Amino acid sequence: MDRSQLYLGVLVALGCLLGFTRQGDAARPPQTQIVSLAAGWNQISIQVGSSFTVGEVEAALVDPNNLIEVWSYAPSGSPATPGHWMTYQPKLAGYPHDLTSLEPGKAYWVRVAVAESLELAGAPWDGTITVHPGWNFLGFPGLNLGTSEAQELAAVF
Repeated sequence: MDRSQLYLGVLVALGCLLGFTRQGDAARPPQTQIVSLAAGWNQISIQVGSSFTVGEVEAALVDPNNLIEVWSYAPSGSPATPGHWMTYQPKLAGYPHDLTSLEPGKAYWVRVAVAESLELAGAPWDGTITVHPGWNFLGFPGLNLGTSEAQELAAVF
């Protein structure tokens, strides 16, 4: 064991004695995710924070009155049993609003009346996705699409 490993071991032990917990290599500074929404339907995923209520997402729009509806899919966990769609529709007060929050790793259909911008802030999502047996509706893990992720559709099909 070299001296740097010994120091690291002492620091970890000291942190445990003092009651510190370690989550990741370091606290990740907050980042802002800006999602440009076209008028009509948009498929989005959240890349920051741990969860946002539908009210927080609605308030994060330039004009919250432009939000028509948000949909997400909840898998059943069994390929033999279909999951169900959850929705939030603020303009339909009597409609059952069973979608209460938006979380990183999941995909959402968002419909707005006019072109809109959604701005959310929080620690960057680590990209961990829970996949259930059967159908899943998943988000893309990354704030920016880099050139290594860019791929022509012709190469896929």
